[in-house]
Amino acid sequence: MVSLSSVRSSGTNVISVLAFVALWSISGSVNQVLGSVMVLLTFALCVIRERFYFLFIFYVALLILSDSRSNLYDFIKTVKPIVGLIVGFVGIQILVKKRVENPILKNFLPFIIIAMATSLLSLNFVFIQKSVSYALLLIGMPALIQRVIDENRETVFKDIIQFVVVALIIGLMFLVINPEAVFINQRFHGVLGNPNGLGLFIMVTYFLYQVIILNLPQLFSLREKIFIFIIYVISIIRCGSRNTIAALLIFHAFLYLSKKSPALGFSAMIVLIIVFGVIDLNLIAVIQFFNLEEVARVETLREGSGRTIAWDFIWSKIVESNIILGDGIGATQVLFNDNYKQLSILGHQGNAHNSYFTFWYDTGVFGLAAYVFGLIRSFVSNRGTNIIVPIMVSVLFSAYFESWLTASQNPFTIILMAILVTLHYFQNNKENEQTEELKPSQ
Repeated sequence: MVSLSSVRSSGTNVISVLAFVALWSISGSVNQVLGSVMVLLTFALCVIRERFYFLFIFYVALLILSDSRSNLYDFIKTVKPIVGLIVGFVGIQILVKKRVENPILKNFLPFIIIAMATSLLSLNFVFIQKSVSYALLLIGMPALIQRVIDENRETVFKDIIQFVVVALIIGLMFLVINPEAVFINQRFHGVLGNPNGLGLFIMVTYFLYQVIILNLPQLFSLREKIFIFIIYVISIIRCGSRNTIAALLIFHAFLYLSKKSPALGFSAMIVLIIVFGVIDLNLIAVIQFFNLEEVARVETLREGSGRTIAWDFIWSKIVESNIILGDGIGATQVLFNDNYKQLSILGHQGNAHNSYFTFWYDTGVFGLAAYVFGLIRSFVSNRGTNIIVPIMVSVLFSAYFESWLTASQNPFTIILMAILVTLHYFQNNKENEQTEELKPSQ
């Protein structure tokens, strides 16, 4: 049941988090070192006083700020690896002390072993550090999130959605205050660093929101739900991320089919994979057939977008030397950085724009298979709800166009961890309720 008293107090928590974020920003504007010190002191205080709720929310806020394009938050990028280690080890400590369980650890354990092995064999300190960071994400973060949910229950669910909505609203407010701060190449990116990043943030937080309201339909009033929906729609339209729009359409289509029949939803997933392959090979022709060139920004879909160039490039490198064994997490980024000039001439800037190719190059085919298996297993192990397959399919779809799954310290993977843990939490609640109902009355 929803505790109304705890839910009513949740707005105070969000205001407190925003106050600390403002303090970081002011300190950083005065002096970057001072800003770094204030951030580290904030997290140290949370650890010392065991305020795990604020530790988690502050970390989400820090990851959002670290994605910002503003030079003001360069100090956030500097302290982020340190804070990541702190948060990860706190989660491991919680796990070791048996305070909670990590519901997804066994699913990702093969991937963790493979990722660490490939990085250690590379003898590259950066790759080893990134592998440790990803291991901490998969080992410590779910335990921390589970502890936060166990201690705060409905409050943390409402708080995180309120915080997300406030972040989206702040981005939209800059359309009036300072439009140049939230646009790049004539595309809106809000408080995130780029439009596709904003799109991913919208996608994963929307999925978390859907999981929450499915299980706690009374947590938000009808007026609040309408307001949240409007903010999401405006943000999606403004950022114009095709990946996000497609993923959300897939989510709602699969949700509708899954409600009709789980078997129908699964069959639709197989059909989608086949159809997607055909459309991807003939994407321009399909868009031109439906006269959607302007809406889909067709001039950027192929060579203009750079994705095809990136995919051809990384696939050639995988075939050359990396089909079985990878070079370590972070190797793809180094590869693209080293070949930046060559790829820029061809029309591409950025990373591989594909989580699967990135995992393949970084951890080898076995690492890729282990991660995909772990992710799918973490979803399907939660039974009894129709929302699991729609979210899973949408996440796997979006990962085909962006490398967000391969990074341990971004605002997207941490929300994905929250989704998986939240699904497990509600699944456990249902099982406990069923067990109580089956007990003979005294």
